[in-house]
Amino acid sequence: MYSIGGGREQGMNNKSDFFYGTVFSFFLISFLPTATFSQAAEYSISSDTIIRIFERDTADRNDALVSPIYEYLKVDIGKREEAGFSFHGYGWGRADLGDGDYFTDDPDGELLYGYLEYASDWNDLNLRLGRQHIFFGVSNQSLDGLNGSTSITRYFSIAAYAAYPVALNNENGYDGDSLVGGRVEHHWGTLYQIGSSYQRVANDGDRDEETLGLDMSFALPGSINLRGYSTLNLETDGWAEHFYNLNFSLADFQVQPFFQRFQYEDYFSDGISSANPFRYLAGTDETMTVLGADLSWYKSPNWETAFAVKGYDYDIRQESSQFLSGQVIWHKGEDLSQIGAEIGYMNGDTPETKYVLGRTFVFWGFFPKNLPPFYVSWDLLFVSYDEDINGEGSSLFSSFGLGAKFMNESLTVALTGDYSKDPYFNDNFGVQLVASFTLGDD
Repeated sequence: MYSIGGGREQGMNNKSDFFYGTVFSFFLISFLPTATFSQAAEYSISSDTIIRIFERDTADRNDALVSPIYEYLKVDIGKREEAGFSFHGYGWGRADLGDGDYFTDDPDGELLYGYLEYASDWNDLNLRLGRQHIFFGVSNQSLDGLNGSTSITRYFSIAAYAAYPVALNNENGYDGDSLVGGRVEHHWGTLYQIGSSYQRVANDGDRDEETLGLDMSFALPGSINLRGYSTLNLETDGWAEHFYNLNFSLADFQVQPFFQRFQYEDYFSDGISSANPFRYLAGTDETMTVLGADLSWYKSPNWETAFAVKGYDYDIRQESSQFLSGQVIWHKGEDLSQIGAEIGYMNGDTPETKYVLGRTFVFWGFFPKNLPPFYVSWDLLFVSYDEDINGEGSSLFSSFGLGAKFMNESLTVALTGDYSKDPYFNDNFGVQLVASFTLGDD
């Protein structure tokens, strides 16, 4: 079942963790008035309410009605990275209005982030205290703690954090858990930047993960940009990942060749903080290499044409596959309205990696007089396999949606119906209603 924001509910925290995060965020909010805030501080409150309806087979019954209602709430007081204090919070909760127990083993809510931020013009100092997600260098973690960054000279900057890893809260709480790391960067204006980063995760006092990374970005002559990174797993002493790409213009074309390599034993940790669905891959000793290029053509401001080619190679499985695709999109001036089509071909060594796909999509906005602005959307994806998979030779996904804006466009209501059928899921239909509301200075 496809849904807006579907991936956001895959948190690893339980209800007690959600309670902790909520209490912590309210503590920060109560602290804000003492931190040089005034009643005139800029604020923004955004709410996304999502209702889904679909059927699933559960352990107790077939075709159980599943109807979860989600609430995503985002609060900002002050603006990020502007001088002074600000607060930022975002979380979600869920209740099932259906007649099944589909979400029995899943969390019913999570504080995604809730932190107090202080920014200063002095050496670009930035401090964040609370639950937050960091993404720089080898770091891609949710944490509860302190994160800071600053420039130490015009050519060097540093960032560091010390916290509890949110992902380990389910394992005997936070006792003995720790997360430390940071990044040092050397840069020369916009010509280049080179960074080195480190991260260590401990669970119940024992090392769970330890990584070292190198990232870089160069502005080369001829408007050529090179960027990339490499990650070393210090626990296995192996290179986990390499990614490097070029970006340059050639007449009216934008060209981006790239190289990517994963060593599963070093990339997928088998520690408790790793993602459960992929933990088993750490023991496969597989290495995957991806070579490819993206090509975009910008001859006309109303037309967007893109081509992609990718080659996948697996060492242990001794399999390879190649993917080619082309996409054309027509835009209606500066409006978001667009019509597009895509065709692709995958040529691999297994039935799942040998197919032809076709896709069409439309997003069209209307602004009638004396009526609120509204839009319609449509997406159709069809895949034809070279060989049958579980007795099926194709997959189909179709989605149709209607949306409208009210209250000076601060309220958006959208209704979407989806249908899909593939070798692994027959006749899957779902309905989704989304209401998004924003209040504040933004």
